[in-house]
Amino acid sequence: MGEIEYNNSGAKKARLHSMLTTLLDDPILADVPKNPTLADVDTLISLELGGAMRISVLKLDGTSFDVIMMNSATVKDLKLSIKKKVNDMEQSSMGHRHISWRHVWANYCLSHHHDKLLDDDDMLLNFGIRNNSQVQFIPYVTTKESRRHSKRRKHRFFHGLNKLSSANKQRLTPCWRPLRDAYADVIVKEVSPPMCLAWVKVNQTIVALYPR
Repeated sequence: MGEIEYNNSGAKKARLHSMLTTLLDDPILADVPKNPTLADVDTLISLELGGAMRISVLKLDGTSFDVIMMNSATVKDLKLSIKKKVNDMEQSSMGHRHISWRHVWANYCLSHHHDKLLDDDDMLLNFGIRNNSQVQFIPYVTTKESRRHSKRRKHRFFHGLNKLSSANKQRLTPCWRPLRDAYADVIVKEVSPPMCLAWVKVNQTIVALYPR
């Protein structure tokens, strides 16, 4: 009896898998992965409702593919989706081939309209990435020296802010906090009392801070 039930269950699963495969071959469902997870389905539903966006990824060989990201996605989320998409495509076309993603991200980065997506915590929306936007791979090598330079530049900026008087700090705080939270890159043009002017480069937008 148990063997008959097991066989029936196996037959039902086989029919269900066959039906699912047929459905996924329909061009209308071309966006659905071959082995969709619940998260994949939720993201596709969000795309239809405006809560997600389709992003085209241009590779170095000129070919491209699409990934679907939630509107709240970060650069790290995009990288993970690209990794999953590429691995799935490699698996389906030529079997498993190991790709060293550590090597990829050490020598290339993503770019959108000449803006490099370097900070994993940055939201995609901060770069102007919307539905049907395109990002591309570009050569980019992160060296230890460049990381040290970035840390020194950031340190100089905050050290300059700490030299401001308490009154100026109070006046600076309301406009600085949202920029600090969205911090991407900082360039100090001038932090010198009594003017106490500083320019912050946030996602390629220059913002002037006037503490007085």
